[in-house]
Amino acid sequence: RGPIVVAHDGSAAADAVLAPARAWAHACDLPLVLVYACHPLDTAAPVHPDAALEDARRRLGPSARLEVVPASFAAGAIRDLAHELDASLVALATHGRTGAAAVSMGKVASWVTRESPCPVLVVRPPTLSG
Repeated sequence: RGPIVVAHDGSAAADAVLAPARAWAHACDLPLVLVYACHPLDTAAPVHPDAALEDARRRLGPSARLEVVPASFAAGAIRDLAHELDASLVALATHGRTGAAAVSMGKVASWVTRESPCPVLVVRPPTLSG
C-alpha cells in the first residue's frame, strides 16, 4: 500500500484538498506525499509558493513529505510520481479555470483522473463569492 499523493500548486484553492487527504490517510493508515508540480506557463500560480507549500505540508501532518517536481506538464508529473511511488490515491483540488488558463494547463484534474494509475480524489474548493 503506497502513499496518498496530494497535488498542490501553492494556491489557496488547492488548500481545499488538504483536510480530506489527511482524513483519508488517517483512516487508511497511509503516508502522505505533498507534490508541487507547476507548468511554467501557468500565470495563476503563486510566484513564491514556498511558504504556502510549507503551510500545506504542516497541515497534512508532521510525517508528510514534500516533493518538488519541476515539470512542463504538471498532470503528467503527478501521474508519473503516483506510478513511481505505487500510490494508493492521488488527491487534488480543481480550480474550475476557463479560457487560456484551462487550455495551457490541460485541465490537470481531468487529465489526472483519466490517466492516474490509482484512484483519484478531486475536491472542489468552496466558491469565493462576495
